[in-house]
Amino acid sequence: MMMKLYSRLQALKNDAGQDLLEYALLVALIALVAVGAVTLAGKNVKHDLRQRRDRSSAPRPARNADAQADSAGSTIEGRRPTPLLLFQEG
Repeated sequence: MMMKLYSRLQALKNDAGQDLLEYALLVALIALVAVGAVTLAGKNVKHDLRQRRDRSSAPRPARNADAQADSAGSTIEGRRPTPLLLFQEG
């Protein structure tokens, strides 16, 4: 009778369920760390992009008259610059 009870207790003892729970907790912990890392990286990237946007939209210093004439499509001498050819024809 005692042997029968012992064998039934051994059958009830199942380590597979405990192992499964440990793996599930480990996966949950890894997922939590991954989400935290991605969130932190996203906040850093967002901050950097905002800084770049603010720098690029900041008012620029006034340009002098020669520079304004150049931006209109002419040089100081009144001639348009020739285009740069990257590939030779022929």
